Amino acid sequence: MLLAESSQPEGLALSANGGAKVDLIVELRQNSEWKDWREGMVWLLYSLIGGLLPVWAGILMFKLFKQNFSLATFSDNGEFALYSASYLTGTLYILFKDFKNLKNNKFPSSALIGLLVLVLLLASSFMFGSVCSMNALGNSNFPQMLNLIDKHFLRWVCMFCFMIALIIAFFVVVADNMRAAPDLQKMAGDQLDTLNRQFDELK
Repeated sequence: MLLAESSQPEGLALSANGGAKVDLIVELRQNSEWKDWREGMVWLLYSLIGGLLPVWAGILMFKLFKQNFSLATFSDNGEFALYSASYLTGTLYILFKDFKNLKNNKFPSSALIGLLVLVLLLASSFMFGSVCSMNALGNSNFPQMLNLIDKHFLRWVCMFCFMIALIIAFFVVVADNMRAAPDLQKMAGDQLDTLNRQFDELK
């Protein structure tokens, strides 16, 4: 990875007119390293194991007691909308943790991705909240409310939101890995080379 000699923060490419080109995909393709993707995949593995632990534990218990189950058992009440919200909230934190220093914010496409994440977060929250409200009303004095929910459709919408949330979170984590502390030894070497060139020009 080449270090630019300008004061432009690392992680942002310069467009032809001098502005910041904040395209996340381009940034990942041009400047990411294998270690960034490896750490992202480790995060993904841990989050799928820990974040979906209620599902894994439920499958284990059903198997243990020889009970039949299906995907609907773990998704018909909007559970995956709740899982999506947890991933999206963590993603928002990564995107805007440099909020106090927006002029030097090095995260690519933070505004666009932040808007998409916020929309998905609100949609996930609305879906889960609606299911909980309908179930509460259906179990009390309004049993007809349960017929208003198409659980099959809800299941796949929630699963789709979860997959999109997981993909966005993964790419954001990889991009965040690229913003790790710089190699101070390499920076010192580059500065020494620059000083040597300037000194040679003065001779």
